[in-house]
Amino acid sequence: MNRILFGLSLLFAFAGAARAQAPAAIAAPGETVVATLHAEGAQVYECKAGADGKLAWAFREPIATLLLEGKTIGRH
Repeated sequence: MNRILFGLSLLFAFAGAARAQAPAAIAAPGETVVATLHAEGAQVYECKAGADGKLAWAFREPIATLLLEGKTIGRH
């Protein structure tokens, strides 16, 4: 629920802002960029056994602070 409210608040906060275009490689049909934010944090990986029993690095989660003009506006 909080993620939805945060997303909606970003949508309304930046509805009048200039729109940027997402790079073609990551663009999703029908999606519109409403904000470009700076993030500071890390992407966390963990070593896990795969289906074949071999150990491999697997993405677990991002941990980041989202910033706009130097002010924290959210977390990812």
